[in-house]
Amino acid sequence: MKIFILEDNLAISQLVLLLLKRKGYDAHAFHTINSLLKALDRTIPDFFVLDIMLPDGNGVDLAKEFKSLEMLKNIPILMMSANIDGVVESQKLHKVDYISKPFDINEFVDRLENLSN
Repeated sequence: MKIFILEDNLAISQLVLLLLKRKGYDAHAFHTINSLLKALDRTIPDFFVLDIMLPDGNGVDLAKEFKSLEMLKNIPILMMSANIDGVVESQKLHKVDYISKPFDINEFVDRLENLSN
């Protein structure tokens, strides 16, 4: 399964990337919305992990945009943030879950796997 991770905090993105690769996932990290969108021109992942607070936008807005596009609307999204403002809004979207930072690694993987099924 190909997973795109959008997280501007380098330490967190590297941790998530390492964790997912150890679990056998084809994971790729991006630090800005723009870099993620450029990658989508080349390939579509099976799963998104999106931070909410980003330097060039908001992960909830991006999730809404993805869910409005035919080619992305059924791809599961796990939102993550220390800020809970976007939680209620993101949970209204199809195949979207939320995990609060800091998160337990096992809970992170469990949520990802539950959304994938």
